[in-house]
Amino acid sequence: MTRKQFAFLAILLMVGLLARVLATAVSPTLAQSDPQAAALDWLVNTHQNDDGGYSSFSAGANQAPSDFAGTFDALLAIAAAGGDASKPLAYLEEQAADVAAYAASEGGSAGKALLALSMAGADPHDFTGQDLSLALTEHISPTGQYNTYTAYTQALAILGLIRVGDGVDGTAVTWLQSLQAEDGSWDDGYGTNGNIDATAMSVMALVANGISVSDDSLIRAGDFLRQAQIEGGGWEYSAGFGENANSTALAIQALSALGDDVTPYMDALLTWQGESGAFQADFGDGRFDDFFTTVQAIPALTGRPYPFRVLTDMAIAAEPAQLSEEPALTKEPVSTEVAPSEEPTPTEEAAPVTQTETQPAETTPAEESGAPSFIFIVIAAVIVLAGAYWAIKRG
Repeated sequence: MTRKQFAFLAILLMVGLLARVLATAVSPTLAQSDPQAAALDWLVNTHQNDDGGYSSFSAGANQAPSDFAGTFDALLAIAAAGGDASKPLAYLEEQAADVAAYAASEGGSAGKALLALSMAGADPHDFTGQDLSLALTEHISPTGQYNTYTAYTQALAILGLIRVGDGVDGTAVTWLQSLQAEDGSWDDGYGTNGNIDATAMSVMALVANGISVSDDSLIRAGDFLRQAQIEGGGWEYSAGFGENANSTALAIQALSALGDDVTPYMDALLTWQGESGAFQADFGDGRFDDFFTTVQAIPALTGRPYPFRVLTDMAIAAEPAQLSEEPALTKEPVSTEVAPSEEPTPTEEAAPVTQTETQPAETTPAEESGAPSFIFIVIAAVIVLAGAYWAIKRG
């Protein structure tokens, strides 16, 4: 090969390499351009079982049998994002009697079922002949508990009833309020005080039930949530547990219910989204894509609180985009083609798991886009091209 031929070949190779690198540098991933669509795509395409359902804390499609808890968790996220809920709905409709028994087993389960089905466009009052609201209205204790004993699940029950248009017994609200601590927080019912998740759910339930955001209980709750925001920008399950996407998502929804502009908080939530589109958990051994984290994060990306309708004075402070009666379901469904294949969202509360306390390192836009590598390649290309030009001139 002559010197000129070698130089021309080097030029062609470098031009091709530069074109490829440039295309990568300027083309955002789906997670970057539409985080909600990316998360929904990951959820449906990697975790929906062949029967249309999902398994609790799913490890992947068809890795475990579908169950009601996992399916309702996923359905809440799919409906909030305006996705196609037909397959999980069909799975649930085929077992309507068993779904009714599941709802009757515990107040949080019933509330989750009412929320998810209603948000997905089904009628929980006549779900294939089953009135699922009876699981709550006929199972309230003299003290006001909807077949539950934690603030988180009581809030779920209240939100479910409000979502489907049923009245909430006054004793149920009084019982939930009685659990509030002096600092404005609620505990998780398992011995963890100052719990972000239970506080967030309680705030959403009280606001949805018509308690004024200027009420002392909600002022104290809002102050607690704002002061609990940690240095990384997000929230942790309770002080000392470490930031996580789940608590961050629920805090965002609760502050939205109180009328806060939650846009500044979204960046903290998005730091937990991986390249696959999934939101990630970290239990101390590094981050990994996680089903449960993703289904809790997706509704928060809308910036809206449960029960996804606004009939209270939070409308005074909310942005216009937050006030539509059926927010997420009016948008075009995201394509979710599926290859064959306790503190749930909201669901029964699980015992807390300590998240790692190491905060994600801050990165600049240049670092996130791989700019340093790109600049290095450009410099190298200029050197090679200059050498090739010199070779041609001499040859």
